[in-house]
Amino acid sequence: MLGLIYKDLRSMPMIFVTLIMSLIGSGACILDIASDEVAVGSDSYTMLYGFFSFMGFFLIFCGFDAAVQQIFLPDEKLVRKHFYVSSPAGVKGYITEKYVLTLMLSVVMLGIMLTANLIAVKLNSERTDLTGVILLLFDFLLVQSAISLPVTARFGSKAGDVYRSCVFFALIFAAVMYLLFGDLSIFGSFDGFIEKFSKLVEKIRNADTLRRYALLIGVPVSIAVFAASFRPCCCCFRAGLEKCEE
Repeated sequence: MLGLIYKDLRSMPMIFVTLIMSLIGSGACILDIASDEVAVGSDSYTMLYGFFSFMGFFLIFCGFDAAVQQIFLPDEKLVRKHFYVSSPAGVKGYITEKYVLTLMLSVVMLGIMLTANLIAVKLNSERTDLTGVILLLFDFLLVQSAISLPVTARFGSKAGDVYRSCVFFALIFAAVMYLLFGDLSIFGSFDGFIEKFSKLVEKIRNADTLRRYALLIGVPVSIAVFAASFRPCCCCFRAGLEKCEE
């Protein structure tokens, strides 16, 4: 198990890029944006810090999500698949290693985000504590991995990338259609949107309920969904292997 994990970490091309994105994202979260024009504690400070933090955490999430999606990439060749399947660990051991590595990457992502958030809050108590949002990103990564890993095991890494691209473009298409034809009166003017965004950040800052539910409900549910996808992933991998043999 440890040997397979070490092999994957050495072979995955996105690991280095993920670390760079994590450093940049953490820097965006910790960055002090206070100046003569943006005073600490003002609405502008709250809004700008919330924006930079959201973008920083999103960048970290994208880096680890890309790494998880390439977790099967080092073993795309049929010879390698047969080698690992014929080992004492078998299919279950091989897929177990992929799931353990995915969970490890998710926990590392969670640790980096929580550390950056903690440092930012310690440096300035006026900054927004985004622990609840971070936990939701962790939950989302696990749920998305629970869907994408079986798809990748069955059809390959390229199919997994297609799946992610389809979901991404579907969301963009829905957003564009809504912007073109939907009712946007809820957003009001730009100043009104900025005011609502500031209020949203303030609610997140004071939302102990969000953190509580994300920790007590979101994390167990996402882990359960992630674990439940293990058996289908094994079946998908076997089906993909048999398809390659035909």
